Amino acid sequence: MINKLEIFPNEIFLNIFSYLFWDELLISFWSLNKRINSLICSIFRVNGILLNKPGLSYKNFSKILLRIIFNSSSLLSSIKCIHVDGMNSISLDLIYEKIFCNDNKPTLCFPNLKSLYISQCLLSEPLTHILCSLIQYQLNELTISFHEDIYEIFDYGRGLSAIASDQEKVQRMFKQLLCKIFSDQCQLTSLKLDITKSFNSIHQCLNLQSHLEPNTISKSCCLTLRRLCIHIDHKCFLEHLIEHTPNLEQLSVHFRNFLFNNDHPDSDTQALIISNGNWFNKISKLECFKLKSYVRNDLEFAYLKCLLNNVNHVKKLEIHLYSEDIGRSFIDANFIREYCLPDHIINLKDFRFYMCAKCQLSLNDTEKIINSFKINSFFIDHQWTNVKCFYDENISYQHIFSSNFDKYQYFDHLLNYRYILNDLLDPQHIKINFDPSLYSFFEQFNELCPNAFCITIDTVRFSKFTGQDKVRAKIFAHLISMPVQLKYLSLAKFQWLLYVIENAFDDLRENALSTVRHAEFGIPTCNFGYNESVQIGKHLVPFLNMYMPHLQTLRLWRPDDFPWTSIRPNIESKQFHGTFIRRWSQYLEGVQSINEHATIFEQDLSQLVEQLKQFVFLDIYGNISSKKVKPYRLMVQTRFSNSRFDVHISRFRLWM
Repeated sequence: MINKLEIFPNEIFLNIFSYLFWDELLISFWSLNKRINSLICSIFRVNGILLNKPGLSYKNFSKILLRIIFNSSSLLSSIKCIHVDGMNSISLDLIYEKIFCNDNKPTLCFPNLKSLYISQCLLSEPLTHILCSLIQYQLNELTISFHEDIYEIFDYGRGLSAIASDQEKVQRMFKQLLCKIFSDQCQLTSLKLDITKSFNSIHQCLNLQSHLEPNTISKSCCLTLRRLCIHIDHKCFLEHLIEHTPNLEQLSVHFRNFLFNNDHPDSDTQALIISNGNWFNKISKLECFKLKSYVRNDLEFAYLKCLLNNVNHVKKLEIHLYSEDIGRSFIDANFIREYCLPDHIINLKDFRFYMCAKCQLSLNDTEKIINSFKINSFFIDHQWTNVKCFYDENISYQHIFSSNFDKYQYFDHLLNYRYILNDLLDPQHIKINFDPSLYSFFEQFNELCPNAFCITIDTVRFSKFTGQDKVRAKIFAHLISMPVQLKYLSLAKFQWLLYVIENAFDDLRENALSTVRHAEFGIPTCNFGYNESVQIGKHLVPFLNMYMPHLQTLRLWRPDDFPWTSIRPNIESKQFHGTFIRRWSQYLEGVQSINEHATIFEQDLSQLVEQLKQFVFLDIYGNISSKKVKPYRLMVQTRFSNSRFDVHISRFRLWM
């Protein structure tokens, strides 16, 4: 009897499909039959798609996947959620151009699209028009953060007027988008927005809008918005924002800090604190308020108190605060009641807090702090007496938090390790200072960090490996060997990896690096420094070919030029500060040198693409002369005519 694949129940197929990414599903199974198509559509309805997931090639996306999607009305209608990650492969411009545009005009081709997530976005005029259309007619949920490059105005040898014009254009797009979001032309119910590090003028756009339309308040309000999570730098934006979101139910605010000056408070700051106005008349439906910020001085604590009094009608309050100087010996129940809660408690049922502050504590002080909540009548009445407090003696920081924060359950154990960094807010991402005694920590890693999937190890103190650093090399080898399948590897210095291979190869698990798909390395300059240092880059592709043959994406951090193979001749150490260096610097600016660098860069790129068969995306951060931009563009256009590329003085990107 011949069994057919068709006899399997849907549950078996769905289990198999759960191991595949959306692009693999479409390429491998789409159009086999109507049943399989229906199952794939059901997956898309639940999971959505990540348009530029790591490892997705430009060729497959533009030539195969887009054709499948746009030739199927059932697929188009099944997609309710789209994720776009600006840091990974596939050009964002291509996505906007192919997915959301038709004849250079915004088009709504996914009839049931309700959620859009865009991270590390590079804002452009087409994208601004697309987003404005989507939030007005289709989206219920939007999450968006912007790449810091958007705030940089690059000089390509142009005049100051041209640079100023570009800056004005970016600011205008920002204002257009924000004013659209917080208006009656927006139907969003949920918004996550990160505008930290943005232009100062951006934070005034909502205020300007209200001035422009003083008699048409309804037009400047988003009546549908219920949930808002926002990352901002300037307090004024928050004050203006609540005027435009009257139906908010959940508000989460992340400040980098309040940015108040104790010595020279401005008039706006004083007015905000003196007014101490209540927001109940503006956002009366608000039930949950979360705040995260650094608090540096008395004025900022005064503003914090004002802010909490404004939301004293909420049912749930959660705050995360960090301070270098709290102005007293330590934080206890009296401090929390005075500075971290509204003066008048109306509806509050759920209060959670975490505070980290620099101070001096003894063991007895810690016990007194915990007991202060158990004997305080206010906390007893509200049943908020269960608090934990720990003191990090290594860096003199007090950590105090509500015990109902599940993510802090392993906090006290982690503090026993002096090399664990003090920011323990994210249980999935552990940050560690490099230390030879890491062995003892990793022996208990599963018990101490059961939810961790990412480890960052700070090696700043060790500028380079020497012949006496074989112990550290062995530790690195063990760290690299820990994951069952290491997918992502980032090292500040590529030469550290070379040193580990050379001096601790026996401690490295067999094929430990073979599963790496995405790598980031810092590579030293190829033009200045010791001969050994400038030649580091030439080992890059041979190393990747041997140890990471399945690598798909590579990000390089360069102090200067994009090519990683040096054309500089070897020099003696006495020449480092002599006539040779001066002549070499002048030579680098000449036409011959530019042509030679374009040639060696072409060789580097060709070698990388030819030896790594699954490679799809290269991203280089560097710093080149404006004279090299055009030659590099011409070289890439000629050599990789079927690919997509982007060349600027500080960044090079190539999509295969």
